[in-house]
Amino acid sequence: MKTLYKWYLTNEGIVGYMAHGVVYGHSSPYCADGSEIHTSLIESAEYDGETITLYTLNSEYRLSISEMDCECFDALRSLHIFERFAREYGLMRCLPLVADHYHQLDGYLRSTRAEIHSRLKNGSLYIEFSDENKCYYNMGVYRTKSGEMEFFPRVTDFFIDKNEKLVGSLNYIVEFNPYNNRNIGFISHSGAALPDKEFLGIIRNSCRNSLNIRFSWGKTVILAPDTEIVVSDGMGLAIPLTDTSQDI
Repeated sequence: MKTLYKWYLTNEGIVGYMAHGVVYGHSSPYCADGSEIHTSLIESAEYDGETITLYTLNSEYRLSISEMDCECFDALRSLHIFERFAREYGLMRCLPLVADHYHQLDGYLRSTRAEIHSRLKNGSLYIEFSDENKCYYNMGVYRTKSGEMEFFPRVTDFFIDKNEKLVGSLNYIVEFNPYNNRNIGFISHSGAALPDKEFLGIIRNSCRNSLNIRFSWGKTVILAPDTEIVVSDGMGLAIPLTDTSQDI
């Protein structure tokens, strides 16, 4: 049975709705467990009192309200999209539960934004990695040099570099290679966006295991589960990553 975690709906205009999330149980080799996907257009939906089932042309997804997430850290926008979807697809019976979940999520996100903002300096970046997500990336926040907050709920750009390796980018503020076995290699960072070499930002490891993180200046740190580090230019040890292959 296919299911999505950290899922939410988007309105694709006149054509309809799609669901986005982290997939498990998909039969396609292109949708491995833990991959971030979006479904094809939703054709119908049901609610059995416990779970929501979404039907697309070729697939069926059973979803939990407790696993609902939101787009771009905007819980109330995602709630309003779901309400519109519920009216059109006959899911009004579950709307009170969905609304309660999203209002709780909104409170959590507001407190998280305030907490991260207070710990960052102008011109610095917060990144959280998780091994439940494709390429390990979970979320990012950039505090601009004017003090505004930019949120990155997902990697903004992917491309293949000259070494034929997959690269993830956050608005080209930082670029990194996600490697197998919880290895991450940062290729570059923007000195214009991150000018303070003593406080480039904070990296958090929300993975179940340690991460090996190699920075663009050629040194590596081993970050234990559920811990974080303040990143400064030149930090780390002169040790290699344990794996630089990619099967992502």
